[in-house]
Amino acid sequence: MIDLKNPVFIVLRTEWFEKFASGAKKTEYRRIGGKFTRERCVVGRSVLLSKGYGKKARLTGRITSYAEIAQSRAPRAAQEYYPDATRLAAIGIRLDASPHARPKRPGTKQAKSVKRAKSRTKDRNPGKKRTR
Repeated sequence: MIDLKNPVFIVLRTEWFEKFASGAKKTEYRRIGGKFTRERCVVGRSVLLSKGYGKKARLTGRITSYAEIAQSRAPRAAQEYYPDATRLAAIGIRLDASPHARPKRPGTKQAKSVKRAKSRTKDRNPGKKRTR
């Protein structure tokens, strides 16, 4: 029996993860089988996109569409990655609008301001003595 309550976990390379995060990519192409079947990729089911297998960079969303297409109709990158597949699953994904859904990249203004805010709250904690 398939548990549709758990999200579909999709591991992505950095390039494709960042395209999803920026909104430039909305469809993921995978070889049909395993967890990428019509029965498992039900419209409305939650999705967890991961940049590699680490836990720091993740995006959440929902499946908006599922179609089984000929490999020749897929984008060139998918054709090159799955050269022996005759059909691929085209999984439409809409990311959640939560502000926490997008990762904070090191070196950005957002990440620096969060880091400064955390250090200020540590300095204001009178209950803890700091030793050096």
